[in-house]
Amino acid sequence: SARADPYKLDVRMVVVADDVALGGERGKARGIAGTVLVHKIAGALAEGGAALDEVEREARKVAEGLMSIGVALEGCMLPGSAAGQERIPDGQYELGLGIHGEKGVERRAMEPVED
Repeated sequence: SARADPYKLDVRMVVVADDVALGGERGKARGIAGTVLVHKIAGALAEGGAALDEVEREARKVAEGLMSIGVALEGCMLPGSAAGQERIPDGQYELGLGIHGEKGVERRAMEPVED
């Protein structure tokens, strides 16, 4: 990372792209619920004294094995905004939303649940 360069820090980046609502293409999928698991596992390894190579390897392994689906019933309230996003009409839901309030990739009508 460019910000770590002046400090001569060895940093690694692991991309978490676990949201299957985006068609299952790993390069295009967003990170959603799985990011928390990757952060927790990588943090625990690092705190336990694992070498950076091991932390990176295990974080990638976890990230590659994750799948989740992002579903929203209503828009979120972003910090600093006066009102929440009202982009999802009643009776509909969005698939493939982003964790920072990004719009989903598809909107669908709610369907009744059968017992």
